[in-house]
Amino acid sequence: MFSFVSVTRYLLELPQPMPHGYPWGPKTANNTDPFEPPVTGVIRAYDFTITREVRSPDGYEKEMLLVNGQFPGPLIEANWGDTIQVTVHNAITGPEEGTALHWHGILQKNEQYMDGVPGVSQCPIAPGKSFTYSFLADLYGTTWYHSHYSAQYGDGLIGPLVIYGPQTENYDIDLGPILLSDYYHGNYQDLVEGVVSTNQNETAPMSDNNLINGKNNYDCSQKLEGDTSPCVNNAGIGNFKFTPEKVHRLRLINPGSEAVQKFSVDGHVMLVIANDFVPVIPYETKVVTLGIGQRTDVLIVGLPSSDIKTYLMRASIAAAPCSGARNPDATAIVYYEPEVSIDARDNYDTAGSTPYVVPTDTNTPDDHYNYGAVGSTPYVVPTDTNTPDDHYNYDNVGSTPYVVPTDASTPDDHTSDTNTSPDDHSPDNNTTDASTPPGTPYGNTPNDSQNPEELDNKSFDPKAFNTDALHLDPPTSTPWPEFLDSVQNICANDDLSKTIPWYPIKPEPEPAQTETYSITFGQNETGFFLWSMNNVSFRANFNQPVFLLAATGTDNFDDRPEFNVYNFGSSSSIRIIINNDGPPIPHPMHMHGHNFFLLAEGPGRWDGKTIINPDNPMRRDVHILQSNGYMVIEIRADNPGTWPLHCHISWHVSAGLSVTVLERPDDIKKAQIPSIIAQTCRDWWAYTEREVVDQIDSGL
Repeated sequence: MFSFVSVTRYLLELPQPMPHGYPWGPKTANNTDPFEPPVTGVIRAYDFTITREVRSPDGYEKEMLLVNGQFPGPLIEANWGDTIQVTVHNAITGPEEGTALHWHGILQKNEQYMDGVPGVSQCPIAPGKSFTYSFLADLYGTTWYHSHYSAQYGDGLIGPLVIYGPQTENYDIDLGPILLSDYYHGNYQDLVEGVVSTNQNETAPMSDNNLINGKNNYDCSQKLEGDTSPCVNNAGIGNFKFTPEKVHRLRLINPGSEAVQKFSVDGHVMLVIANDFVPVIPYETKVVTLGIGQRTDVLIVGLPSSDIKTYLMRASIAAAPCSGARNPDATAIVYYEPEVSIDARDNYDTAGSTPYVVPTDTNTPDDHYNYGAVGSTPYVVPTDTNTPDDHYNYDNVGSTPYVVPTDASTPDDHTSDTNTSPDDHSPDNNTTDASTPPGTPYGNTPNDSQNPEELDNKSFDPKAFNTDALHLDPPTSTPWPEFLDSVQNICANDDLSKTIPWYPIKPEPEPAQTETYSITFGQNETGFFLWSMNNVSFRANFNQPVFLLAATGTDNFDDRPEFNVYNFGSSSSIRIIINNDGPPIPHPMHMHGHNFFLLAEGPGRWDGKTIINPDNPMRRDVHILQSNGYMVIEIRADNPGTWPLHCHISWHVSAGLSVTVLERPDDIKKAQIPSIIAQTCRDWWAYTEREVVDQIDSGL
């Protein structure tokens, strides 16, 4: 086994980062243009295998789609300016399916074909085939990855992605990603068949539970009549260690399928420091609202030692008509350094609620997995022999051999030292072989000769406090009144006047082009219920990605109206007005390839003049379009591509709520596309010649 001394010596021998402890030197969020990333020359390599397996994260047994057997999937980490490289193996069986992974919020400048959207940027990865994504970590902050193949990610195909970059607010402990997700016991194919059907009662399925980092209890007596699936009560909830008077960073993510999430920690006030990939001038709140795809980074100061007890962390799904859920409330425990053996296992009742039970070690690896309590464990990536020249050769499609880099077999290391400053929360300036990617659950690591992660002292493992039971007093804390009010009555993001980016960017006074989209819902000629933008319901063709059509010279898609393409030519800026003219429900609108300026929002129609913070409007990649309301966004058209603009509610985009923004088509024709893109299409075409692919929805 590795000793503390040997691991420490190993870390000290690694190449050190640049001055100030990170590759961006002395830069801070308020003096750094976020759209000018450094180029570190570092590759962060990961290896993902996607499979279908039976799991029961909340006690209800179902088939799930998993990355490396984990739910949520492994954490990807990189520094701003690194290259992230993920090889994805499609090993889905029972039945076989295509797949693809989208890297939410990544701009993909000059790498548009790496966006991971089947039918738009690539063909799906065929069963039994592999695909290596390689892209620049071009923004910094907290985000996530997920399948963009139909509503596939609702079956578990999600994971967090953290890109470390300049900071403005100091903190002591990074608690890591905290995923707040609605959860469905039915499989996504069955749900989508109801969503895109002639039965309006099935077009908005209600979730069965709500999870914090893949955990929550479920009352098995609530199973639907006739449901014979195995189910166990008290599957267990997560726990997070706080330290008195220390500043903790929480990276909140909503990777759900339908729900607007409300987040709070009893007795603790939060300081918002970032929304999506955008650091903001900090402001205090007691509740955070997250639409699907949104992220918010907050700081929480630990209470004084005199106030130490256990508290509840809460994630609740916003009440109807904002969202629909059978069990909307998820909880986790916040505790303050209990001085007890971590080998003890106690069950207890939380004040008047379902008993809290810590899962036993016989659980499957994903049942252990939790990103909490990682703050004091800086992640340092060992070196290997990769150089930036080892990856893609960007020549024309089909003409250049694709070579996967050969990595040296160096250990992954997830050990810690005693320094908990923000500098140490970033990977060191090196590359990594991730045959066992960061995020592998404790107790499921390779042997010690391959990985020094499994040490004699379990305190070195960031998940030790979450895989071993703790003696914790039952929480008796109560929720903030503001939290309860927000859950019941507020179905919108924070007011735009509160969310001001640290780094100011002013949009053009007048956009080069303006487009208005109207969102509606109704039946098509065959009686199927669909969502539309400007009376068109999007539908992808997996065999003909729009980007590849554009790259080979197509810029008029009038004969393919189902692609819902809007060609904006060489316009320097594009303003988009979205009107919610359908049923009175919200839509978290996401745009690929851009952080958009959020100019205005409100009920009814925009007056055409009002802009909130015109010199420095909020920027983000997802925003909640209010029911019966409007939102006005604007982009700098500096990223040639075919970019989806869609609602991130799975059931809405499955039913067609998406348009395709065709940006700078003449530049797309000049793109140097790696041959693996064409090969992936050839593999998919060969598969579809043998098997009939039942595309029952839009494909997104």
